[in-house]
Amino acid sequence: LAKKMPVAAEAPPLESKIGGGQPALKQPDTTPEECASRGPLVVTPQQDLGIPVLDNLGGKVKLGQDTSPSNVTGKIKPSPANRWGIPMANVTVEVAKGRVLTVDEIVYGYDLLFEAMHLFSYVSWGRVAMQQDPNDALIIADLLGRVQPDCFVELGTNTGGGAVFYAEVMRGYLPQAMVVTVDVHDPKLNWDRFAKTACPQCLPVTCHPTWREPGLIKFVQGYTQEPRVIDEVDRLLKERQCKRTVVMHDADHRRATVLEDLRVYHRFVPLGSYLIVQDTKLSRMRGGRYSTLEAVEDFLASEGRGRFVIDKTFEYLLFSHHHNGFMQRVA
Repeated sequence: LAKKMPVAAEAPPLESKIGGGQPALKQPDTTPEECASRGPLVVTPQQDLGIPVLDNLGGKVKLGQDTSPSNVTGKIKPSPANRWGIPMANVTVEVAKGRVLTVDEIVYGYDLLFEAMHLFSYVSWGRVAMQQDPNDALIIADLLGRVQPDCFVELGTNTGGGAVFYAEVMRGYLPQAMVVTVDVHDPKLNWDRFAKTACPQCLPVTCHPTWREPGLIKFVQGYTQEPRVIDEVDRLLKERQCKRTVVMHDADHRRATVLEDLRVYHRFVPLGSYLIVQDTKLSRMRGGRYSTLEAVEDFLASEGRGRFVIDKTFEYLLFSHHHNGFMQRVA
């Protein structure tokens, strides 16, 4: 009923750099023997997910029927992701007698609630507004822990809580990791007028010690497509001698802007690393100029063709705001 997930291979470790690129002093190796394989992994991209139902709870959870032409055997198996990228969308859940919902209905319904109630503005990290879905934040933390990039480019700082969170994740495996985060607005501001009601305990990111830690987070103020901003991101990555960079887009979600940003910033992503586009959900719930998913498809049909592939590996929680937004560089 499910495809076996391949075992990931180890990638070469990164050497920690300090300041202008000087190697850090090596510390005595005290790593326990069982932790020897804790280094970066080579992730094999998954076109679809086939997560087994291990306990159907008395028949309440059932795998749906794959009705695609390729299923000539007629066997019951998870179907490919639907038009909106939701994996295993035809799995059904009986929530009450005679009341059956699909994974697609559950995921999209919660998407609508999350957006309509601005639930993202309730989320904070270290008392700094994060404005991320906790599911996705932990998924991206998992991706960082497996790939172990030394540098992370975030397009769209907003309030800075995300930059702090990802920097702390990265510092856990590489003390000299760096997050470069870009936004036209001062991160002490919050675009959501409801934010103070949702998170009254939140403080400006400048109050967080991780934000102020020298060399860990570099904030670049300006529009993502300004030549000055692009040059500064390039300079910072070269100065730190970044070998493995992940780029994540969470800036202006309009289709044309997302596509142009992907065309500009994908060059910073090396083989085996990731280009992540957040909020592809907007295509379904808003559409029009906020066709973020279509921007991903446009990129994969143009500059990204043959070089990037959609990887469903990190959609294993089935719910995400970023379905089909995880792209691995393969060439």
